[in-house]
Amino acid sequence: MVTQKYQDQSADDLRLTVLAGELDVSQFSVMSEQTITSSHLGIHAAIIGASHFVEVQWDDIRINEVFACTEVSSNGPKAHYGPLNLVVGGVALKFANRVKYIFNAEAWQWAQGANKLSQLLNKIKGGSITNNNIGLTFQFPGGDIKKPPITIFWLEILPHKTSQQINIETIHAYPNEDRIVYTQSSIISGGDLCTS
Repeated sequence: MVTQKYQDQSADDLRLTVLAGELDVSQFSVMSEQTITSSHLGIHAAIIGASHFVEVQWDDIRINEVFACTEVSSNGPKAHYGPLNLVVGGVALKFANRVKYIFNAEAWQWAQGANKLSQLLNKIKGGSITNNNIGLTFQFPGGDIKKPPITIFWLEILPHKTSQQINIETIHAYPNEDRIVYTQSSIISGGDLCTS
C-alpha cells in the first residue's frame, strides 16, 4: 500500500467509469485493498486516493466500477458518466442479460453527510467484517480532525435463493469544499431481477 499526502481535489471532478472485462489496476495508487474469492465469485476492492474501484467477477462476467477524478484506461468496453452532477440521478446497466448494475451518488454539505460518514466508519471499526463483507478506509494526513480527508468503502454480499446481490456504499470526503459524496451501488446476478 502507498502512503500519500493529502491533495485538495474537487468533488465535482468525480466520474463514474463502468468497464466490462479486465481492469489494469497498476494505473492506480492503491491505498487500501481487500479481496473475496469463492468458487463462482471474485471481488477485488481498493481505495485509490480520494476514490475507489471494485472489480466483480461472476463466472465469465467481469464488471468494474471506478469512481475517481482521473481517466481510466482499459482495452475493454467502458462507459463514462460524469462529472459528478450528472451521476447524481443514477445509472442502471445490464451485462449479458444476467447481471444488473445500479449506481447512485449524492453530494452533501459536510453537516448533512456527517452522520452517514460516522455510520459507515462505525460498521467497519465496529467489527462487522465477515467473509461476505469488505470494509476499507483511508484517511489522508493533514486536514481537520473534525472534518478528515477520508475515503470509506463498504461492500456486503447478500445471497438469495435464485440470485446473489452485492451492495456497495462509499463516502468520499472533501474537507477543502466542506462536502461529502455518498455512493450506493448494487450488482445483482441471476434470478428474475435481470429480466426487467
